[in-house]
Amino acid sequence: MAVPPDRERGVRADLSEQQVMIADAVAGSKLEHEDRRRQEVRETVDALLGAVSEEDRILLTLKEVEGLSLKELEVVYKVKENALKVRLFRARQRVLKSLGESAKGAVSRDTGKAGGLE
Repeated sequence: MAVPPDRERGVRADLSEQQVMIADAVAGSKLEHEDRRRQEVRETVDALLGAVSEEDRILLTLKEVEGLSLKELEVVYKVKENALKVRLFRARQRVLKSLGESAKGAVSRDTGKAGGLE
């Protein structure tokens, strides 16, 4: 028994137009959700980096976003690798502190709303 050409390629010819439209809508919805999530992450990172000094922001961007190695950063900053490790550690700690403070602020704002303390 011969297999129709569309079947041997794995194409389902028996999907109705409505089923195809639904599948496209679901796929589009997932993409929109992923795009929204990426935008939220981008905004959060921008806010966190905005809360630290320009020096920290540049160092973290070069290392974490641009992907420069410690060896490459040594050339840029003209300091030894260990000094860069310390700077990166401290910059990350300041970002984490900023994150903790913003999270505390969000919780207290949410708590105030729930308790009617606006």
